[in-house]
Amino acid sequence: LRTELAELYWRISRVGDAVSEAQAVLKINPDYADAHRLLGHIYLRNLGQGEPDKTASESLAKAIEQFEALVKVDPTDTDSYVILGRLYKLSNQGDKAAEAFKKVLNSDPGSRDALVSLAQLYLDQGDYDDAIALLTNVPDDEMDSSLFALLGTAYGQNHDVDKAVETFDKALADEPDNMDLRRAYAGI
Repeated sequence: LRTELAELYWRISRVGDAVSEAQAVLKINPDYADAHRLLGHIYLRNLGQGEPDKTASESLAKAIEQFEALVKVDPTDTDSYVILGRLYKLSNQGDKAAEAFKKVLNSDPGSRDALVSLAQLYLDQGDYDDAIALLTNVPDDEMDSSLFALLGTAYGQNHDVDKAVETFDKALADEPDNMDLRRAYAGI
């Protein structure tokens, strides 16, 4: 009931009261997943509020702490693992981010969020071979223009222009009017 009250406080923008109620729940039951989830989402939302750097760093650390606790309590919560991976990426913890995304893909190989996030992480880190290996394992009938674009970018960055062109052609066949695809294609 207190977690529901905390959620109500959050919805009516009484964030301080929401945090206090959720923390009170965790003092009584430190393994209560819904309270961790609520606090994690509160801190996550604070990141998008245009906070000063110090406050944003604190919110990021608190969000990571809550989502780490949440996946420890509920290791089957793949959505929270994906969020945790994105938070790790945001805090420049690439290895932890990759580990979180891989955990999701091991338990739910069809998780598009985890697949795209891991592929993008590999691209951001310059691990083009890993991105290519990951994306070429996706069956062709499950590929779409955004996955083709990631794969084409990886090929292009890996200096395999022929495969990059072929892959971007497939992406544009799906979405011929997509200007972002055309810009990425022109960049290879």
